[in-house]
Amino acid sequence: FVYRGSGTIAGSLGNDTERLAFRMSEYQDHLRVVSSSSWGDRWGELGYNRLTILKESENNKLLLTTVSVLPNAERPEPIGKPGESIYGVRFKGERGYVVTFVRVDPLYSLDLSEPTDPRILGELEIEGFSDYLHPVGDDLLVGVGMQAETDEDTGNTWLQGVQVGLFDVSSPSAPVLLNLEEIGYRGTTTSVLDTHRAFTFVPGDPEREIPMRFTIPVSEHGPLDGVPDTDPSFWYPWKATGIVMFEFNELSGGLSTMEQVGRTNLASVETVEPEFADFYQYPQEEYSRSVIYGDQVLHYFRGGLFQTQWRGTEFTPAENCPLCAPKGYPLDP
Repeated sequence: FVYRGSGTIAGSLGNDTERLAFRMSEYQDHLRVVSSSSWGDRWGELGYNRLTILKESENNKLLLTTVSVLPNAERPEPIGKPGESIYGVRFKGERGYVVTFVRVDPLYSLDLSEPTDPRILGELEIEGFSDYLHPVGDDLLVGVGMQAETDEDTGNTWLQGVQVGLFDVSSPSAPVLLNLEEIGYRGTTTSVLDTHRAFTFVPGDPEREIPMRFTIPVSEHGPLDGVPDTDPSFWYPWKATGIVMFEFNELSGGLSTMEQVGRTNLASVETVEPEFADFYQYPQEEYSRSVIYGDQVLHYFRGGLFQTQWRGTEFTPAENCPLCAPKGYPLDP
């Protein structure tokens, strides 16, 4: 690495080290940074969140100077509604995507082709939010986040299960939600919300007719009797921990759709004694990783290495590796 220079921006990038890298992007000698203000009135009507574009100073190469900010007096549309925090951010070439959230999930599409004049191209609102954004080619965007439901009586918004959305961003001024997969009920989580390394994606192999695929680890909560509660704040019991598998299917006109094609459980309420349930339902971010190779999936969880077939329903300890699984199976805490 070579030190190029430094500069300053207004606001904060937050204290989540996993998200910091996605809030910054260097492209064609310009640094793009998304920041937030903890002071609601710092930028007045321009909102809580902003984009800053910097470049090296012509007079001092070690100094980065501000080229532009967004919103600004000429383009005052805020990035996010009042009180909305930034969740997912992703830059790709001359485009940027930002997700903000309080009660709904606005996905903002940014045009960064002219560094001196960035602008918001389009906006799409859905319930919940996307915390991690993953580009698929130039026209698609996968968002992994949480469902949300607002209590009409109290106005409170309660997070529900995990949601995975596929967005068509081929027309940046009008992003479209192609489909949305929902997993579990309130209490369900995925470690993709903590680290992007838990998201496993492979581009596919057209010659072998293998489509694009990805997996996410999930700790699922839900009604054990199959009947959901009518209270959106109700926290459901743990049901199972494992991975969920997705594939992309090409449609006519070059568009694609995303389909949940499999769920492989590592442990469930049926296979684990109640006193050991916490060991599975609260996996820490570093304890859950997957690798996809061909039609096989390897999954690492808390010191154990397990394998399954693509679309498989059961994990087994990795073959020819007696030390890969902790003592006992399901895992012995």
